[in-house]
Amino acid sequence: ILQFNENVILSNDNLVVYLDSGGTAVISPFGPASVATGTYTIVGGQTSSDLDTTNLFLGSAVLRDEAGNTAGVLSIPAGHSLKDNSSIIVDTTDPTVTINQAAGQGDPTNGAPISFTVIFSEDVTGFSTNGILIGGTAIPSTISIQASNQMNYTVYVGGMTGQGTVTAAVKAAAAYDYAGNSNIVSTSTDNIVIYDTIAPTGGLVDIESGASATTNKTLSFAWGGFTDTVSMVDGYFHSFTNGQGTTNGTLVAAGVTNASLPGAVLGTNWVYVWAKDNAGNIGTSVWDSIYVYNKAVSMSVSGLTAMVAGSNQVITVR
Repeated sequence: ILQFNENVILSNDNLVVYLDSGGTAVISPFGPASVATGTYTIVGGQTSSDLDTTNLFLGSAVLRDEAGNTAGVLSIPAGHSLKDNSSIIVDTTDPTVTINQAAGQGDPTNGAPISFTVIFSEDVTGFSTNGILIGGTAIPSTISIQASNQMNYTVYVGGMTGQGTVTAAVKAAAAYDYAGNSNIVSTSTDNIVIYDTIAPTGGLVDIESGASATTNKTLSFAWGGFTDTVSMVDGYFHSFTNGQGTTNGTLVAAGVTNASLPGAVLGTNWVYVWAKDNAGNIGTSVWDSIYVYNKAVSMSVSGLTAMVAGSNQVITVR
């Protein structure tokens, strides 16, 4: 709306009002009147944090009062511009959004639900589970959302019926800013989490290269054959006691395939080995046994003469 200080008449052409958003409002010929209105149609790419007029352009139009006086260059008095009398935000920018695995989310993991962080570029409304696309070989089926504010959300994905990957993405038009612009499809740097609830399987252990008995009190042994096709083997536990499914053993890295254990006792000894994967699953143990005995005593006898019943002889043992 333009307010003049008296009745005026606009003829011959339109009066153009230039705006700081990059757009224009066109006022068609009118009059006589002290108020004129025009229409501003917002197009893509135009923005303004507080819409304001920047210039008035008559061009070939003629503006005169009822006495016939014509206007030359039009200007807006200080304090009477558009933003001085209103507060209008022009926003044609679609919100962007990212989704990635949340801070602290294990990857691989054997726990559910799996957390993803969603961050919009501005405050939005209408964001719901309908705007989330989930997938992956683990076949997730449930979604929930927790809002920190209108830009930041945590998405929880669960209901996995298999093993493998879990992915999450935000669909286009899943939410809207206050100007009504809908978001574009999400981008990600890491929106994939490995889900694995199956412990490593298989394996064998061999003490003292397959020997059945030994005099060694420190037993050397080797192992191999453990498999985990989802999150891969991450390490091995070994012990004289069966600690399968627990961490009650000496842990070594995945690349290690042999070790030794001191403290074997006389008699039959068992050595147990079990594996864990990168998701934290701990498997059952495999074992081997070996008999430990003392070294035989060797003797040499010197100075031995014919022994007579009831006589004493000295025997030297070396």
